[in-house]
Amino acid sequence: MFSILQNRILLDAVIAGVVAQVIKVLVVRSVEKRWDFSRLLETGGMPSSHTAAVIAAIVSTGLQEGWSSTYFALATIFGYSYI
Repeated sequence: MFSILQNRILLDAVIAGVVAQVIKVLVVRSVEKRWDFSRLLETGGMPSSHTAAVIAAIVSTGLQEGWSSTYFALATIFGYSYI
């Protein structure tokens, strides 16, 4: 279990997804002047937590493995098909 927490690419993706979900709450607070924490569990909408996680995983792979690596190429191709 501890080794999962050392996976930088996975952590970056999870953090990006969580940040996107928190931004949804802050946008509702800014626009509608109320707190709506149910947005933390909401799927879809903007910003997209799925897209944020995929892009973070792609960029993190590039930074860690190198921009010309096979891993970055695979992450980009698979990530592109899901965005």
